[in-house]
Amino acid sequence: MKFKFITSLLVAFFIGISSSPLFFSIPFKETTFTTYMDKKISQWLNLNTSPEFKLLDSIKSSRYSLNLYTKFPEEGTFQLAKLDSQNIFILERFTGQSYIWNIYTGKIQINRNLLADLNLLNQKSKMQVLQVADVHYAFNKLFFSVVSDHSHPECLDLSAYSADISPKSKSQPVLIFRSPCIEDLLNPALFGGRFTNSKTSLFMSVGEQRYDRSGFPKNSKIAKQEIVNDKSVFGKILIFNQSISDYRIYSSGHRNAQGLFYSETNSLLFEAEHGPQGGDEVNVIQEGKNYGWPFVSFGTAYGWALGSNFPDPSTVKGTNYEEILKSYGQIRGSHKDFAKPLFSWFPSIGAGSIYEVANNSDLIDWRKNLLVVSLAKNQVHRLILEQNKVIFDESIEVGGRIRDMLLMEDGIWILAYDEGNLAVYKP
Repeated sequence: MKFKFITSLLVAFFIGISSSPLFFSIPFKETTFTTYMDKKISQWLNLNTSPEFKLLDSIKSSRYSLNLYTKFPEEGTFQLAKLDSQNIFILERFTGQSYIWNIYTGKIQINRNLLADLNLLNQKSKMQVLQVADVHYAFNKLFFSVVSDHSHPECLDLSAYSADISPKSKSQPVLIFRSPCIEDLLNPALFGGRFTNSKTSLFMSVGEQRYDRSGFPKNSKIAKQEIVNDKSVFGKILIFNQSISDYRIYSSGHRNAQGLFYSETNSLLFEAEHGPQGGDEVNVIQEGKNYGWPFVSFGTAYGWALGSNFPDPSTVKGTNYEEILKSYGQIRGSHKDFAKPLFSWFPSIGAGSIYEVANNSDLIDWRKNLLVVSLAKNQVHRLILEQNKVIFDESIEVGGRIRDMLLMEDGIWILAYDEGNLAVYKP
């Protein structure tokens, strides 16, 4: 009886304190206990929403201030596609729910759930690895890419689909590409899967999944087979013909291309990709060129060799991983003998979406500039190019992690935040 009485008191105590405002301010490490657990659970679930996040009222650059104009009423982590001069297509990365939003009138049309259409939401995954990598509109079709473990619960692949834009369409999305399934559940964000298009072709990036984050070859069966496969799609940019009936490898040597943009003004394909520790790049992509990864990089090895048969570095102090990389013919701190980047950063900025400001944009001082997302720094870099060289790099604070962005001709800037908000800023 005494034990039950004490237990009841303890239960009542914890229920009481957890419902009290004091519970939310219990010190823990460098924050409070509840904030710490919220962040940890978000990390485990591959989510980045934050109850503390607040959109900036104004984004300021050296040339313009852009004020918060409106925001999308639903929360989520979104990928964006421009449909026309007023409407954008919005796709939630983890649920698959889509919308069409007129950013000027505010009208929202609830569209189909693309992941449900593919029956992917019914799959029972060991981890939350299912995620949309990108969405794009071209040739009167919607294109989207998905990372999932639906092929086999022990591996991940990248799939790409085309779909009708109409919410009333009953046709299923059509598979246009699927990568081999790599036995690695820890790196769904390294599959690339970004789209852009010229007037005649669709481009898509495929991340380098045969090697780990530092560049060590993975030991899994499929990874070993793909490393010796000259036609492997990993670490490539692919080009599809306009009918999307076939594709070929356009360029190689890409680690994780998270930004693609085709400039009709200059007939140039721009790409932004993550390096390891540093070495994030912006490239002008030319067909047939090799951009170096994993053989060269201005970045450095992380200090571990995940899945590569080497001991955990915490158990072997002083291991020189760059020396081990040299035994595979890989050199860090160099880009010798490979296509050089247009620009590279150290330390890492987490290079993400890339966008060229249109030549007719109302943001006259930004015309033909490149905007490159910095996921690691909550910034967007504005690059001025002259004679194919970067002569100016401005860091613009945007207040959060930008997952995707669009820029309208009148200068309205649409930013999708990992923290769960989709905001429209007006100059």
